[in-house]
Amino acid sequence: MERIRTGITGLDKLLGGGIVPGSNIIVKGTPGTGKTTLGMQYLINGVKKYSEPGIYLSTSQEIGNVVAEFDGSDFKIAELAKDPDKLLLSQFSEASFRKKGGGKKALQPKDLVEAVNFFLRGKTQYTRLVIDSVSTLTYNYSNPNEMRHELDRVFNFTKSKGLTTVYLTENASGNAPFGFEDFLADGLIELTEIEDKKRRLRRGVRVIKQRGSKIDRVLREYKITRGGIDVYPEEEMFV
Repeated sequence: MERIRTGITGLDKLLGGGIVPGSNIIVKGTPGTGKTTLGMQYLINGVKKYSEPGIYLSTSQEIGNVVAEFDGSDFKIAELAKDPDKLLLSQFSEASFRKKGGGKKALQPKDLVEAVNFFLRGKTQYTRLVIDSVSTLTYNYSNPNEMRHELDRVFNFTKSKGLTTVYLTENASGNAPFGFEDFLADGLIELTEIEDKKRRLRRGVRVIKQRGSKIDRVLREYKITRGGIDVYPEEEMFV
């Protein structure tokens, strides 16, 4: 089966060769585990290694702040983003939405669909999309069924457009280990931090699911370097 490679050392091996084209993949974890790094690395590798243009859509942070976070890295985001036909960076927060005429209503998933559809009307055939984060889109719903329906609409839309999409999100709150978006998605990658016997924090990644793939579901160690995330597919971690 054809695969969309993340280009992230070790991760494609855990995924069974890469991401199934057109999939919606959730990447979840606690703050500081490198979710945004993984998402941005997926896009940058798409441009540099596979000639696949991508879109980074922030629903919270200003793009300038996101770019500044990677000043000490080897990503060269600002340089790549000078050509939006390769890497398009855009903010889609409630504040920016209101400035563009969205009025006082809260940001909705359907508005996100309209924003992505606007980008796709251009000449560039984007194939990769990162939404950072999907958590923001669920805050304004008190009805779980409505929230699930709206998010499912987003997932179906990106799939119908041939986008292979990575959605970044925080871990589910409360006692539930998974949020409803985890069940809607085609794939789920979880980033964690574990304190070892020497009281050192170590980072671990687990591919929990990917439809149509034989995956490695073992918790594997990863590190964040100047070059991004490196996954060690032979390094099993024990909780």
